[in-house]
Amino acid sequence: MTSFTMLFVLAIISLYASAVLADSRCHSYRRGATCQNDDLFCSGRYVSGKCYGGANRRCCLPGSGDRRCTRQRGTCKYDSNSCSGSYRSGLCAGPSARRCCLPSSSSSTGGGRGTVDYRGYTVSDADVRSKLQEIANLYGKRVYLFSGDRPRQSNTKSHHYVSRAADFWIDGESSGRAIWNRLKSSGILARDYQVIWHGTRTCTGGQHIHIGRYGDNRSTCWVIEGTSSSNKCEYDCQ
Repeated sequence: MTSFTMLFVLAIISLYASAVLADSRCHSYRRGATCQNDDLFCSGRYVSGKCYGGANRRCCLPGSGDRRCTRQRGTCKYDSNSCSGSYRSGLCAGPSARRCCLPSSSSSTGGGRGTVDYRGYTVSDADVRSKLQEIANLYGKRVYLFSGDRPRQSNTKSHHYVSRAADFWIDGESSGRAIWNRLKSSGILARDYQVIWHGTRTCTGGQHIHIGRYGDNRSTCWVIEGTSSSNKCEYDCQ
């Protein structure tokens, strides 16, 4: 390596280190704060002088709409930016592209690494598979399937028939209500899903949890079906 090349490399490293150091003033100012151009949505308010770059690149302090993300030690930012862990939807205020970046070790309740046992069923949709893994991690247990993709039919609205659904249960859990409540409060399925707790009186063939993806990023529809004779085969959003 020539002296010129070495000096050039050192200059690049120094420039990068300066940028990281400058942005750290924003990140340490408040949990969930992030540097971005100030023409982008910010759920709280902007603070100047804490970010690297031009005058319009400022520190966005999160507002109350980001609390579901920041409480999990995440940062709300636009998903075109890199994330050291994984992005999760439905936890941040603003446009759909503004999502919660959760550290790779983060879990909504600290459950740990779980497993998904497909038991021979196929789930073609990558997002549904990802959600199943997140649910397994939430509990730190095995999630096992009862159903996945089904042959396409034109006379049903079920997401199973468009290959965007899964039916499952969680090892060691006895209460469908408790699973349904925990999934709802976790934020994992806050948007784009139908989540159904099919109770012991369900018309679908046995107690289980169903998740199906709409594909249009609407607010999630939370349903309780088959827990009594009055809601058997009823699918109203809660």
